[in-house]
Amino acid sequence: MASHEIEELVKGIEMDILIMTVEEQWEMLPKETIAVAIILEERLDLTDICDVLKAFVLWIGLLNIVNTDYPKHMKHTSDVLQKLFMNIGGSSCS
Repeated sequence: MASHEIEELVKGIEMDILIMTVEEQWEMLPKETIAVAIILEERLDLTDICDVLKAFVLWIGLLNIVNTDYPKHMKHTSDVLQKLFMNIGGSSCS
């Protein structure tokens, strides 16, 4: 992927995980993950991450380190992480 294509791809994204895959035209699930990276302030900052789980852990760590608000479009993901996996406020559901 050319640099101008990457710049266009990440434009307007404050923080997210980019997963590039190889897909067959008629298949629902990707065949192979070819690249995993973290987008931070409209730039690919952490690239060459070996798998999605490690990218997710790094992404959560970056949210805490840079003291960034959790992305609003992923509010429910935050709830699941905190309540189910970290047992923070697990007795109440939003």
